[in-house]
Amino acid sequence: MIDPKLYTFVTLVEAGTTLRCAEALHLSQPAVTQHIRALEAEYGAKLFVKEGRRLALTGAGERFYRLANRLPALEAGDFSLTRPFAFVTLPDSPLARRESGLFDRVRTLCAGL
Repeated sequence: MIDPKLYTFVTLVEAGTTLRCAEALHLSQPAVTQHIRALEAEYGAKLFVKEGRRLALTGAGERFYRLANRLPALEAGDFSLTRPFAFVTLPDSPLARRESGLFDRVRTLCAGL
């Protein structure tokens, strides 16, 4: 099962505001904020910056979105995404190691299907 915080993250990216995200997921706005803060703490990177009333992805947030956006398809058994996913080259940085760890968890999830 995919961590619900990842669904919150993907929905927030697509909705653009915490209000719309909260409405779409039937959560409170503070719950959405807590999910995002927990992800940022877990992966050690800022995922969003505020631009007025809207949120914009940081560079790390964009990379994380590409990874997180593929997880539901993988969970559903669509392994056509695994080949391009496997050939992503990441620089050696703390975030890259965390993203690599996320990929390892996805690979473990896929092996169990």
